[in-house]
Amino acid sequence: MTLDEILVEIKNAQNIVVMAHEAPDGDAIGSSLAMYVALKSINKEVDVIIPEYSRTFDFLPNSNEIKKEGRNENWRNMSR
Repeated sequence: MTLDEILVEIKNAQNIVVMAHEAPDGDAIGSSLAMYVALKSINKEVDVIIPEYSRTFDFLPNSNEIKKEGRNENWRNMSR
C-alpha cells in the first residue's frame, strides 16, 4: 500500500484505531499518541488501544486516552 492509498483510507474513515506492538517502548507509545493527536485534529474518532504498557509513560500528553481494549467486538478482533 502506498502513502497516497493510506491517506485516502484515512480520509474515508470516521473511526480509527491506533495500536502499538506488544510490550511497547516509549517510541511506540509516543508515536501512537502523536497519531491520536494528528487524527483528532482532522476530526476523526480515534481509539488508542495498548493492552499493557509501563506506567512510566503516563506523563505523555493524552496518555489518559489509552484504552486496554476496543469499544466493540469487531475492533477487538482486528488484532488477530
